[in-house]
Amino acid sequence: LTDLISNTAVTIVGSATASDGTFVAGSNGGTWSLSSLAGGQVATLSYQVQLNAEGITFNTLTAPNGQTATVCTTVPFRVCANEVFEFALAVPNSYSAYQWSLNGVPIAGATTNTLSATAIGEYTVTGNGVGGCATGACCPFIILDNPAPSLTAVAVSAACVGAVAQANAAITLVDSSTGAVSYNITKGSSFTAAAPLFASPQALSAVVGGVLLGNQTNPALAQDYTIRVYAANGCFADTVVSLQPAFCNCPPPQCSPIVVKKTRSQGKPVAP
Repeated sequence: LTDLISNTAVTIVGSATASDGTFVAGSNGGTWSLSSLAGGQVATLSYQVQLNAEGITFNTLTAPNGQTATVCTTVPFRVCANEVFEFALAVPNSYSAYQWSLNGVPIAGATTNTLSATAIGEYTVTGNGVGGCATGACCPFIILDNPAPSLTAVAVSAACVGAVAQANAAITLVDSSTGAVSYNITKGSSFTAAAPLFASPQALSAVVGGVLLGNQTNPALAQDYTIRVYAANGCFADTVVSLQPAFCNCPPPQCSPIVVKKTRSQGKPVAP
């Protein structure tokens, strides 16, 4: 018996246990040799594999007479929350009719052997409309989302010493989610990957006194900064803060003249 697994899986050598015969492991499956079996006798084989990729892994067993049996295992694909994505799904073009479903609900118009998957959920497909598995085994294609990290920060204007604004404007951390591990910052209301203020993302665990960015000069006008915070899995989210200028020069006092005009006399209006 020849057992073949998709090349996204690797056989763990030495993990096989057979009740009868011998098993020789290959890189993706192996060969199980049995000398004979009596009528009604059951032989079992088990071994372990490591799944190295997201998606559907197929395991096909082929007997000496060419008969096959196929099973499958699904490893969900993970995408970042709010990420725009598309997966091109396809099954063999050997059925006369198809129906794709998302979370068990048929998708309107999805009646060919291909599908563009753009939503979170569990995708399945049947062939000829009678519940047949168009893939040879009925494992769903699953897409799950990883939660995006979050961070709350504020911009602190420069301090004034007399009429002079100091170069100590800063962006400080207010709070961060447990999913946030590092960050980077760019100027502007959107993150510009080509112009980060740090050469590489900075660890949030190394932030001292909550200061994400310090010693900034006092801007003449309000300056936006975009903070991009990263999770360990690579997902990220952006937060925009606005640094307001500090006005340290008070305007000179102005004398405002007061005009007095009598408008009533003994309860009666005064003529113009």
